[in-house]
Amino acid sequence: MRRSVAELAKYGIDAEAVFAEMDAALAEQTQTFLGNLREDVALILLGGIPESCFETCKFCGERKSTLTEFQFHHDRLGRRVRNTTCKPCVAEQHQQYIDRDKEIRSLRRRLAVIEKPSVTCIRCSQKKPPTAFPLKGRTCLFCRVEILETSNQSLRDRFACQPDGPRVDVRRRQARGEYAGKRLQQAINQSDGTLTVEFLGRMFAEAEGKPCPYCGEYMNRRTKSLDHMVPLNKGGLHGTVNVIICCSRCNSAKRDRSFDDWVSRLQEPYTSVMIAEYEQRYGSASSQSLLPIQYVPVSKPLGIQ
Repeated sequence: MRRSVAELAKYGIDAEAVFAEMDAALAEQTQTFLGNLREDVALILLGGIPESCFETCKFCGERKSTLTEFQFHHDRLGRRVRNTTCKPCVAEQHQQYIDRDKEIRSLRRRLAVIEKPSVTCIRCSQKKPPTAFPLKGRTCLFCRVEILETSNQSLRDRFACQPDGPRVDVRRRQARGEYAGKRLQQAINQSDGTLTVEFLGRMFAEAEGKPCPYCGEYMNRRTKSLDHMVPLNKGGLHGTVNVIICCSRCNSAKRDRSFDDWVSRLQEPYTSVMIAEYEQRYGSASSQSLLPIQYVPVSKPLGIQ
């Protein structure tokens, strides 16, 4: 106890005078209590703060009291550890973090608005317009074509290398190829030169989300198809006056039926609408003339020989 009182005297605190003013019983209890404490804690209780209770903040560099200006936290082992940054500096850092986070979110919103009309393909990592992507999926149509061509080539190689593999109906594939060749040859010979790539692209773009003129079903990029009102087999012209955008289901059902036969199978009001469309394009009813526009007939056989 005498040693603690002597140590407190170094800081200008007269412990004997403090004890003299106290009651005898209270002074005895206080002396016993201070004798069991460390001198820095006893100094704090008597009104002073020892030098060991000051720490330098690593952020601002000022020397501050660890009792009031610093916070404590617990580490992974559960030990109580004092922070190396004072409370005002911690609050300033937190405010800076909030300001930076607001700026980052603002920049991300601006980038989202700028990059909204473009989508990045997950295969080629190139930004392309949304029209170059299918309705579902993040792979562009160009990459999907490459994937399908690669898989087809691998299947061809596998069939060629395996004599006992699955049999391929060659005659059916050959018939399909001949039919496609005949259709292409008919389109070339019966074309008036008005169907350009730009015109077809504009037609398909304008038909997006519109109803089919034959059945009224709304079309999308997967269901749109090009149809000749008067089939090529019936002498129809491959030009702007004879083509229309319809759904693939109606195009498959129509096949090479004549315009009168096909229109008679439709329901109202689509029958009346198509008859009026035909008269507006050709200037006469379909029953009067199915070939109002003349073209040079094909003198040689069509298709792939």
